[in-house]
Amino acid sequence: MKDYIQGVLTEKYSSAWIIESSGIGWLIRIPPIYNLNAELIIGEQQKLYLYEQWTIAGNKMIYTLFGFLDINERDFFIEALKIPKLGASSFISSLIRPIDEIAYAILNNNILYLKSLPGIGANKAKSLIDDLQPYLRKNGIWTVSKKIDSEGGVYEASERDEIDNDLLAIMLQMQYSRSEALQRITLIRSRYPDERDIDKLVRLIFER
Repeated sequence: MKDYIQGVLTEKYSSAWIIESSGIGWLIRIPPIYNLNAELIIGEQQKLYLYEQWTIAGNKMIYTLFGFLDINERDFFIEALKIPKLGASSFISSLIRPIDEIAYAILNNNILYLKSLPGIGANKAKSLIDDLQPYLRKNGIWTVSKKIDSEGGVYEASERDEIDNDLLAIMLQMQYSRSEALQRITLIRSRYPDERDIDKLVRLIFER
């Protein structure tokens, strides 16, 4: 089993890259959103975390590699594949938006946003929410710096949102559950809505 590959990015296609490593050019399926990153340049070194899949087509076995720039994105993808009827090739093609945004939509039951992704209808959107919310909450993978409105649009989080994300990360590191951490942050924010000093906010939370 291959965990990751590191090599030179030699070709970029709409749904795949070729990474040359040890004299071999590996064709690797990638989320389409990666091609919008201008910093990922042909000719430079890249590291991708891998998921391998064998499928049967007629009397042939087909081997496919899927690659991700971040190990958490790879693990999120693997977890999603546990959902019945969600195939690897179709799901990776759906990832046309940043994966942290997609995770935030799942955590916030934003079916409209999820339905805006290619190949994701109402039933699949509901399955993503039902099956992946517990995983995301348990692991606390992303503290998201963007929010999604009720119509599926994305806007930048405020300074306060960024501070609250930092508070959440601190509490998760101290073994608080995500739900308890959010409850404490909400309570403190109801009393100190304009406080920006994160050290003071941490003291206030742990004084309770």
